Amino acid sequence: MYLGRGKLGTEWTVCAYFALLVLAGTVLLTQPFCNARGEATPVLTALFTAASAACVTGLTVVDTGSFFSPAGQWVILALIQAGGLGIMTMGTFFVALLGGRLSVQDEFVLMDSLGHDRPVGLRGILLHALAMTAAFEAAGALWLAVHFRGAYGFEWREAVFAGIFHSVSAFCNAGFSTFSGSLAMFRTDRAVLLAMAVLIVSGGLGFMVLHNVRACITGRRNPARPVRLTLHSRLVIEMTFSLIVLGAALFFMLEWDGALGDLDWPDKAVNALFMAITPRTAGFSLGPLAGMSPMTICLLLLLMVIGGSPASTAGGIKTTTVAVLGAATRALLRGDLQTVCENRKIPDLSVRKALAVFLTALAFIALFYGVILACDGANAGPGELLFETVSAFGTVGLSMNVTSRLSVFGRMAIVAAMFTGRLLALVISLRVGAQEGRDAVQYPEEDVVVG
Repeated sequence: MYLGRGKLGTEWTVCAYFALLVLAGTVLLTQPFCNARGEATPVLTALFTAASAACVTGLTVVDTGSFFSPAGQWVILALIQAGGLGIMTMGTFFVALLGGRLSVQDEFVLMDSLGHDRPVGLRGILLHALAMTAAFEAAGALWLAVHFRGAYGFEWREAVFAGIFHSVSAFCNAGFSTFSGSLAMFRTDRAVLLAMAVLIVSGGLGFMVLHNVRACITGRRNPARPVRLTLHSRLVIEMTFSLIVLGAALFFMLEWDGALGDLDWPDKAVNALFMAITPRTAGFSLGPLAGMSPMTICLLLLLMVIGGSPASTAGGIKTTTVAVLGAATRALLRGDLQTVCENRKIPDLSVRKALAVFLTALAFIALFYGVILACDGANAGPGELLFETVSAFGTVGLSMNVTSRLSVFGRMAIVAAMFTGRLLALVISLRVGAQEGRDAVQYPEEDVVVG
């Protein structure tokens, strides 16, 4: 989209936003009023927690519910919300705040992408995004609060806070929980797991997709121009559905006698469904991961790398990146000259962008894994450290109980991985968009033998 072409903020503006968010969160979390014991929280612990919350990851070195006071938990919740509102919302907010304007071309791109029959203003986009976020989170909070009160006898104040916290954390794909053991206590509570699953998936679809779907349902467009799902929306929905169904089926089979062994078959199905959703990239846990089969761990790694969708609260390399690379590979193997998805040509720039995101992500994962392995190879196994690295870079938050055992340098590497993983796809998109059409010099072509 044209949104990345300088008008909606540069790479450095967005990086600075997240850096300042982490810094502010660190300062607040170090204060005694944020600590359950009334003591000053160590700076490294506060930094790690603030980075994890702002980057909507969910990795922690302390128990959120017992270590932090209610004030500290509200600070974490605010960091999750600010960090998880999404790339598009944050970018739009910057421009709206500064009184910026979109070009006419950008207005019509937005009009088509969001399902409007007239150009959409910046503040209109921002309000739509905020309203949609508030609607999902409010509905989830209400459902969870009432359920916590009725099924578990929580006091109303406790039930309301738990409902709000977990609804926001789920929609923002953050994975933070105030319950010890994450959501393990709700393994047989289908009402909680299914509600959380809906919130996670909704947040991971992205604002553009949600808005496009809403426009199709309400039909609020010019009858002369029928409402339709854009190619982007179709790819996101199809990839999301496929990953959930295939992931759930594989979890169901691989862990039938393992992690799911003590459950009846309906709970096995719901747990398998949830475990197919949470690695992309919510990070809520239903129990220890160490007892799962190696094949299940490999499946988790794959889902964590893929993540959610563009302009969403999720991390990872994104579903559309995988879809575009798959289409490009298919075209190459078939000898086609164009990359085509559902009878639509994918621009070469999008293919190059997808390849850049994929290869850069692999390079950074390898880099951070090497650093963490060098720092903490004696504290955990190579497989556990790889899982921790991928979870941090994909802003997932699942862990094999390694986080609290990491050294100071290992934890700082995890912080860097979370920050990089959260911003990588956006920075590449902004960079590519800013450079589009600037190749003034045409060089002679010469073939290179590959493969």
